[in-house]
Amino acid sequence: MTRLSDVSQCYQEARQKIFHLEHFQIEEQDSDLSVKTESEFNFNQLDASKVDQRIVEKFLSNGLKSEIDSFVDDYFEALGEHALESTIFRQYVIMHFQFTTKAFIEKINVMKEVVESDLSVSIGLSQAMSSINEAKNYVSRLLEKALQIRDQISKCRYSRMMEKAIGYMKKHFSDHDIDLRTVAKAANISAAYFSGVFSQQMGKTFVEYLTELRMQYARELLRCSDKSSGEIAYEVGYKDPHYFSFLFKKINGCSPRDYRAEGQNE
Repeated sequence: MTRLSDVSQCYQEARQKIFHLEHFQIEEQDSDLSVKTESEFNFNQLDASKVDQRIVEKFLSNGLKSEIDSFVDDYFEALGEHALESTIFRQYVIMHFQFTTKAFIEKINVMKEVVESDLSVSIGLSQAMSSINEAKNYVSRLLEKALQIRDQISKCRYSRMMEKAIGYMKKHFSDHDIDLRTVAKAANISAAYFSGVFSQQMGKTFVEYLTELRMQYARELLRCSDKSSGEIAYEVGYKDPHYFSFLFKKINGCSPRDYRAEGQNE
């Protein structure tokens, strides 16, 4: 079984086997070692908090690919080698990871940013249950696939959010009251989070990009209109013409007057 469409049936089988082993005494003259091993493990003695799905969900939310192996090692160590010697319990743990991971991806992919969110891995369930190491290997690959999909979803969300924010800034850059908060609100995101994402995606701060848009328009007006420097300052978003002149010279290497004169001499 390598696809999650088969998980529900296998999960139910695992739970039925666990119930059977706990509530019915197996009496077979030719009972083999595997059945004996399953009967020796008491599932009621397992600390339920160690298979809490919130532990997995937290890693799926914040974990890194480089941390997967150590997380899986720690998780399985907490369960205990004695418990994991049970094939049925290993199947239960694998089902636990599959269902938790599937539910997490469905939750964060509510807007269907990623169409293909297939969590199937190359290792079959029979192989995954064959030993503790194989179970760990299976879980590691499952988590790796989940984090890959998670990052794809995040990237799509960033792109959509940035597209909306940039579009708003290009349309409203000359507004005197435009700031990071107003743009973040237009993009439906918190100002603090937007500030970090903006700098990461654009390679410059919000203020730097806003100033760039304003200066670009100011240069066009200086070359293509006869408006005064003060009028242009106000039109591109600056109430103080002196500050506009200071900023213009700092960025362009010359004053608005000199920039216009250079254009007329060309």
